[in-house]
Amino acid sequence: MKFWRVAMGLFVGFATLLAFLAPNAASFRSAMFARIMFVHVPSAMITSIALIGAAVIGVKYLRTRDLKLDASMAAAIEIAAMFSVITMLTGILFSKTQWGEWWQNDPRQLSFMMVMFFYLALMVARSAFPDPQKRASASAGYAVALLIPALFLIFVFPRLPQVKSFHPNDTLPKGQLDQWYGITLLLNFIALSWVTGVLYKLRVKVGVLELKGGIDEHGSDHSGDSESHCVVRPVALSQEPGSTHEES
Repeated sequence: MKFWRVAMGLFVGFATLLAFLAPNAASFRSAMFARIMFVHVPSAMITSIALIGAAVIGVKYLRTRDLKLDASMAAAIEIAAMFSVITMLTGILFSKTQWGEWWQNDPRQLSFMMVMFFYLALMVARSAFPDPQKRASASAGYAVALLIPALFLIFVFPRLPQVKSFHPNDTLPKGQLDQWYGITLLLNFIALSWVTGVLYKLRVKVGVLELKGGIDEHGSDHSGDSESHCVVRPVALSQEPGSTHEES
């Protein structure tokens, strides 16, 4: 485990270093700030992967009603929400430096903002159900129902012929990215995905512990504390022969 943590740290550091060493992109208004794409693009990709994963896990839960799957689904939903926010924030910064405006009502911005609000709303909706079964069922249904609209807003709507957007849609699919930038982008995607995978596993572990009652309201783990389950009961002492409790 320690080896993999060190390896992950070194890989993330190497990918980050490459992002700063990459030559300035000549086609960008702010060539130096164009490096934000090494966070923006992987975040958008991870958002898509997470929302697909949440829907797949939701289908499995609806078939099995296994609450352990809800812990996995909750982790995927939270990751989708978190990276959608990161994607929006980095996109807004990029818009300001590249096109001079924080917000342009660009179709790409609007469509992804809707996706972000979908999954932030799902996180809020989960907290409205104190019962684990009802929370899991509602979340699963919501995650499955959101999949097609979310994928449409991310991948289809911005590419419709009648939609005019400042956002480049075909740079990656058509291989229009500089080779150095392409390799650096791939390595940063792998690095961010690696970190996300670790966060996902930790969040699932916490969810399973919560399900088992192993975490108290202060966040302390008592799952391995055998003494915490001991119950002390009063024991009645038998009376000695000939003894009396009557007062004279």
